[in-house]
Amino acid sequence: MRTRPDVVFRLLGNAAVLVDLSSNEIFELNETGAAIWTLLSEGQAPAGIADELVRRYAIDRAAAEAETHALVERFAALGLLVS
Repeated sequence: MRTRPDVVFRLLGNAAVLVDLSSNEIFELNETGAAIWTLLSEGQAPAGIADELVRRYAIDRAAAEAETHALVERFAALGLLVS
């Protein structure tokens, strides 16, 4: 899955916002969510994203995988990703 090109991402300090230009919906992301979105937009697979979360935030692998999976599923359910 990859990010839709018509979803705008902007960092705001440690947080970020996504704006879905097709619906004008705005989504707020915390620092971890912003990192996951950025890595997705760079073409990273969920396993690679989890690896990066472990490296950046010194969390255990299971937590990183769970967080990544949950947020990718949420992004997909909101229609922010394409196959």
